[in-house]
Amino acid sequence: MKLEDFICNCFWMVNDSSARPHAKAVWLWGDERRFIRLKKVVSTGPPIINLYGFLVYRMYPMVYQYDVVWDSITRNPKLLFNIYDCEGTRLKMQSVCSLLGIKYNIDADDDDSLDVELHPILNMSYYCLPRKLLAQPNGQWLDIKNPILRYLLKYTSFTNLTQEELLELSDESPYIE
Repeated sequence: MKLEDFICNCFWMVNDSSARPHAKAVWLWGDERRFIRLKKVVSTGPPIINLYGFLVYRMYPMVYQYDVVWDSITRNPKLLFNIYDCEGTRLKMQSVCSLLGIKYNIDADDDDSLDVELHPILNMSYYCLPRKLLAQPNGQWLDIKNPILRYLLKYTSFTNLTQEELLELSDESPYIE
């Protein structure tokens, strides 16, 4: 996908999400329209295991931050995310794994582990979901034409979007292949 196509597809996602009244899932443009961002506040949830193996309860409300960037090497969109606790501190990889129910694995070469990637815009470590979890989208999403939406919907069951927000994100929009 060319950068121009990526920007065009993102343009429709941002405009569609912000135009809907009372929309919960709203995409916003990032720096120089090189990426788009969605922030979701999660009020309650399970406790998280810290580095010492203890359960931590006072983490909520947390902010799930999703960024879709254009990867200049693979020329494809890439979904990156971070999770921040109630004090704005970014969760460590082990805590993210615990929260999402993914087995924590230190070996980054293993397909079951979370890869730490550099965000090309913010130059900050972001967590990407492991390839093993990137199964084809469920049958209900197979008719989505926008390639970025289709790409995003592969991740949603693991990143805590509600069914209502999924339906918002899946609205058909113009696209370029």
